[in-house]
Amino acid sequence: VWNTLIKAHANAGDAAGARAVFEEMSMLAVQPNRQTFGKLMESCAKAGQVPEAEGWFEELANGTGASGAPRIVQYAIMMDACAKVGDTERAALWLRRMCDVQLRPGVSCFGAILHSCAVSGAPELAEHWFSQMTAALVAPNAITYNAVIDSFSKVGDVAGATRWHERMQQDGLRPTEVSLASSLNAFAKSGDGPGAAAMLEQMLDAGVPPNLVCINVVISAFARSGNTQKAEQWLQKLRSFGLQPDEVSLTALIDSCAKRGDSRQAVQWLETMVAEGLSPSVISYSVVINSFARGRDAGEAVRWLKEMIARKIRPDTISYNAVINSCAKCGDAAQAIHWLEVMQSESLVPDKVSFTAVIDSCVKQGDSELAQTWFEKMIST
Repeated sequence: VWNTLIKAHANAGDAAGARAVFEEMSMLAVQPNRQTFGKLMESCAKAGQVPEAEGWFEELANGTGASGAPRIVQYAIMMDACAKVGDTERAALWLRRMCDVQLRPGVSCFGAILHSCAVSGAPELAEHWFSQMTAALVAPNAITYNAVIDSFSKVGDVAGATRWHERMQQDGLRPTEVSLASSLNAFAKSGDGPGAAAMLEQMLDAGVPPNLVCINVVISAFARSGNTQKAEQWLQKLRSFGLQPDEVSLTALIDSCAKRGDSRQAVQWLETMVAEGLSPSVISYSVVINSFARGRDAGEAVRWLKEMIARKIRPDTISYNAVINSCAKCGDAAQAIHWLEVMQSESLVPDKVSFTAVIDSCVKQGDSELAQTWFEKMIST
């Protein structure tokens, strides 16, 4: 029962809750076992608390209670904890420590190290550890290939991601939705919509079923380069496959319109999102607000910020900065100051962008004294 409670907290990444259960166990003189410490480590790993996870590992290793020595699964948890924060060096230390006690790392251990390379965007290191894995006669699986592909994707290396995608197939492994999405992301990061589309078409022709995640990547790839027409075509393809667009699909189209300065069309896609029963995110609204701000239409930028607030979506610093900037560009210091103060009243801390815009609006208005006042507020913040 105690381990089940700790597991529930671990699954939620609630390290404090898991510790509280353990402390209650100790008060009642209930002996922990290896599973107890494994779940305590998992709770910290999910919360990104590597030192705390290491502390629980050491308690296990030091023989606290009737726990017994750590096994492969506990070492794998430690490597996974390091992987989540992209600390490949630390994950590698745990693998070496595991080998020092004559435990043979399996594919999940190497997978954790490769995942850390992907998180930190280190493709050369990923290739190194993939080689180490095969040298240790550990057969790669789809997860390890996905991690290497993702490491190349993170840095926008299309050639590298494609090469490993092909190598995965040559190794007799069928690309998964994750591996295909990772490969496509490399094209998306570089704004290569045609390349992403060609790869997805090739996979569809090979019998890979269409899925929302991968098609969204293609839509985003065209959107990044401002090719709204192609992005819209892929949205229609998405629907033709019997799939329904989500917030990601339509936010990409909003962003595409904004990139080419078509604020009105961006608004139409935002309204389409609402009409289809989807909930626009803070990003969706911020893109629209910023689009009007770049076009020096402070009135519309303010209107959409108010609309966002009316729909119970809390603006973030980016949303407020877009409005403050639009007011500043129009030389309306009073409105720029007003929205900075509203931002502060919502417990958001103005950044350098916020203050600089306000100062600039004061200068444009010819009020050097007010500009100096806000400069001093920026320095003191």
